[in-house]
Amino acid sequence: MKNKLFLGIPVLLLVFGLVFTGCEQPVAETLSSEAKVSSVTIAGVEARLKDPSNQWNAAETGIIFIPDNQMLAAPVFARASSGATVYFASSPSELLVPNFVEEAVFDFEDNDIFYVEVFSANHDAFNIYKIQVRIYSSLAALSSLTINGLDAPYGNPGTAWDSERGGALFAGYKPDNWTISAAATPNSNALIKYAKASGGTQPDSFTTAPPTAFDWGDYLYVQVTSEQGDLTYYYKTKILYHQERTIQWGQPDVTVAQTIDPIWDNVPVFDVSNVYPVDSTADFVANPDTSAWAKVLWDYDGIYVLMEVTDPDPCTLDNVTSDQHLYDSVEVFLDEDRPASGATGGYGNDGGQYRIGSQGTKSGTASNFPGSAWVTNNGYVIQMRAPFRWAQRNPDNGTKIGFDITVNVCHGNEPSRYGVLAWNNVVDACYNNVTNFGVINFAGRPQETDASLTSVTIGGKTATLGTPNANYGSASAGSVTLGASQADSSLAVMPITTGRKTTLKYAKVTGSSAPSFGSDASFTLNADDIVYIQATAENGTSVLVYKIDVRVLSDDTSLQSVSIAGQTATIGNSAAGFTAAEVKVVTVDDESALASVSVMAQPTDTLAGVKYGTSTANTNPLNWSDSGAFANLTNGAYIGVEVTAQDGTVNYYKFRIAYGNSDAVPISITVGSVSATLGTPGTYSGYGPFADGTVGSVTLTADQARDGSTIMVAATLPSGATVRYNWGADFFGGNYTAGEWNTTGAGLFAGGSAFGGFVTVPAGVNNALIFVEVTSENGLIVNVYAVSCKVNG
Repeated sequence: MKNKLFLGIPVLLLVFGLVFTGCEQPVAETLSSEAKVSSVTIAGVEARLKDPSNQWNAAETGIIFIPDNQMLAAPVFARASSGATVYFASSPSELLVPNFVEEAVFDFEDNDIFYVEVFSANHDAFNIYKIQVRIYSSLAALSSLTINGLDAPYGNPGTAWDSERGGALFAGYKPDNWTISAAATPNSNALIKYAKASGGTQPDSFTTAPPTAFDWGDYLYVQVTSEQGDLTYYYKTKILYHQERTIQWGQPDVTVAQTIDPIWDNVPVFDVSNVYPVDSTADFVANPDTSAWAKVLWDYDGIYVLMEVTDPDPCTLDNVTSDQHLYDSVEVFLDEDRPASGATGGYGNDGGQYRIGSQGTKSGTASNFPGSAWVTNNGYVIQMRAPFRWAQRNPDNGTKIGFDITVNVCHGNEPSRYGVLAWNNVVDACYNNVTNFGVINFAGRPQETDASLTSVTIGGKTATLGTPNANYGSASAGSVTLGASQADSSLAVMPITTGRKTTLKYAKVTGSSAPSFGSDASFTLNADDIVYIQATAENGTSVLVYKIDVRVLSDDTSLQSVSIAGQTATIGNSAAGFTAAEVKVVTVDDESALASVSVMAQPTDTLAGVKYGTSTANTNPLNWSDSGAFANLTNGAYIGVEVTAQDGTVNYYKFRIAYGNSDAVPISITVGSVSATLGTPGTYSGYGPFADGTVGSVTLTADQARDGSTIMVAATLPSGATVRYNWGADFFGGNYTAGEWNTTGAGLFAGGSAFGGFVTVPAGVNNALIFVEVTSENGLIVNVYAVSCKVNG
């Protein structure tokens, strides 16, 4: 028989031979030490695996059923750990030592023993899996199963109703009627019967008529008996669909570990103990060692979850910083656009994935959601609020969204997930497909009775609210102060309500007239007008009317003039923050003038308030004062003028005071005795590109730029200014390879090769940039000019 060789050499020798032959192995730290397989298939059929061993005769025996017409030349495949090496062997008896080979096609007979040997990537570990190969006759084989038009998986056959693991079908939303059909292997004339039962229980009887109704998690059993009656096989399929549960309104505190809000006491539980087989080991699927239940509530802001996980070995690490799904944790999934959209794929901007570990670490779509967790004697407890991401609407009674909960089952403090539990979706991964989430229906929200407002702005100005009353005539007035520039303009009234369902109406009154409320929230307002806001709570009976008097004051913060150290200063643009204001320079004759500086600002509106302050850097002064007298200022100190208008608007003006010339504009720049045209100055930081300014140019002859020539750069400067020079090669997009700043331009570019060789550059093509940095005498102004060099002829 093909690939059945039996050697009396212990398999351990083979292991040592594989480890110590060949070239030097890679560093162990870079390779995985895991030696496991997650699945083994033979002839396309997945085997049921048991625990492996590093001794061939100590591994537990799994099993696989293969149709009789696929036993010869059957391809085998094992999905192993990353970087692992896999070998196979087949034997007619579990008493014979297997001979492992790389061959991936085998001939089998009934009751053969198949072995899978897997070596870790670093060869520090290996395991052997053992599988009994059983044949089943096509005379009693199921060839297809269709449920409501969907091809249903039915797993391996068994000789008893509970002998094998079956398949699972997700049927979408629960249908009103179920249509089931099955077919046996063509020409077998086998008899097909059906039964159903809740998970794990034996069906009462099999009949030729299929079941017509299923609850979530029920099993459909299919019995196939050969025409002669001597062979009977059983198949089973778990029936799944979108579970739908109604949850109640509630706002528990979930932030305090080991403290459970009493509001949870009478909330029904969700069973979160259904195994998701794709991310679970075969052992966990067959015998889960972890279970969980959850309670769920909702409010306007999100979904609250309280969950208890029974886990024999929970993670107790204080902080997990990465790969949180590989540690014991709970994940809550929301798809806020379900089920109306019917969309598949990820949850995008209409949902999220929120994970919290047994030790309280949070991750997923966000990591700042409310929640806490703690370890117990039997496992761990988590409580959290998964936030909604809705931007424009509030949920309400009757709202339905997609929802699921999963549990990552791991080995204590080791990053190794070996099982996953779920409430609803046991078909595919929740994190990248919302299709198979369950559905929660919101209920129980009480009608709001609070009609109060938390704030009101009118024309962007914050109003005081006064004391409201159900009768407008009894309301005490608040007020809003508008700027003069806002008067006689259409202004928006924008209240913020305490309740989410409050109804608002508005009115404007000039004089003592009664308000006529309507939906329009924009008004043309002037001094002494009154704005009324009528707020009606959701219950329709709680009504409050707010009264707001309109005042109009000047919002003028402009300055008419500023005198600094006896000089009339140029006034720059103001800003609401000091650092953002435009700076203007005031120059004095010498350093002694800084010993005593007087600042006097005259606002355009004589009722505006003025304060003064200084700082050594461009930061908001801390010494604002009504006095503009300052002593012993440093050269280049900042002087601030704060102007507060009648309506409270504040703007800042900024100045710098220094002695010496502040001119940093060169009179001329020459390159190789050729006068350059100048662009506007900009900035140049180290090896970064020239920014903000425009580039000037100079054209040299080929003779001037020949290789070996000395190209001199010179700048004629204003009084007291200093200069530095630099260069950079221009590679068609501003990627400059720069030299070092130099204080002299004489001979800086000796040898045209400093530019990459002008002489080789076609006429008129930019080949290099020259940078000239000019600093004013007082150091306040630094300008950088860029000149593009060209070669003509």
